[in-house]
Amino acid sequence: MVKKPISNFYNIITKKLPVVDVYNLTDEHDVFCLDMHMESSIILKSVLPKLKNAKKIFLLSGASWNKSSIDIDIDYELIPYSHWLYAWIGIADKAPYYKFEPKPHKFCSLIGKDRWPREMFVANILKKFPTKDYILNYKGKMLAQNSTLLDNITLSEKEVVHKQGLNLPFDLLNSCNFNLICETDVTQLDFFVTEKTLRSLAIGQPFIVYGPYNFNKGLQQLGFKTYENLYDTNFDNITSYTLRAEGLLKRVSKLFELDWSKHTWQLQDIQAHNRDVFANQLEKQYDKELDHCEKLLNTV
Repeated sequence: MVKKPISNFYNIITKKLPVVDVYNLTDEHDVFCLDMHMESSIILKSVLPKLKNAKKIFLLSGASWNKSSIDIDIDYELIPYSHWLYAWIGIADKAPYYKFEPKPHKFCSLIGKDRWPREMFVANILKKFPTKDYILNYKGKMLAQNSTLLDNITLSEKEVVHKQGLNLPFDLLNSCNFNLICETDVTQLDFFVTEKTLRSLAIGQPFIVYGPYNFNKGLQQLGFKTYENLYDTNFDNITSYTLRAEGLLKRVSKLFELDWSKHTWQLQDIQAHNRDVFANQLEKQYDKELDHCEKLLNTV
């Protein structure tokens, strides 16, 4: 259950506009709200050709971005609703703590469906780290160490779906020094945080993210601490997603050889802080998004 419900947004929007589900599109309104609250801006590429009659769209989106960064050739307004963030509040409250102790695996990287540029990213991981003393799962296949006994997520060959994005494979994550995360989309200029990152934030596991431009800055704006004390995060500021991946993997090489026992106190501090963000600090973010929705709809 989402702790900060979307129903409050619907109550505001439906008084002024029809709401169209992005998964069940119709082209019968010229001004409406497109409900894509579980998606990022990447989905717009596939749905906009189906909205030929639209004159103005209000996007209820799971991602946030600067309107000047994304032009969709239709007049639009953005209503952010951080669905996955709010969905993970209850999970984080009950999640076990990641343990700072010697681990059998260098890192883990859990990557789902085939989506550009994931194939390239996975190939570069395997090339850069041929020892395979890590867990790398991609498209339902284990490409390095066998994690069968650790992973509580069932994956299918046809379509890799993490059940509602709410599963927490704690034993797997806890067996690795850090999580090498490949977020849902890395090509767009938006901020979209999902279970891929929220899992590690919830348990306090160190991580490094291949995400969209300035992803770490987005996490920090939510109140979370990231790991500048362990690695240089300047790669996150590179606009090219291919060059961003190269910069990130250079940092992973250093983390691969890091003596983690020397950083225990720092890591425990970040763990405690980030869990407190889940427990006590996301109310302001929800209120901010709801207030933005209300002010925007008052102009309709």
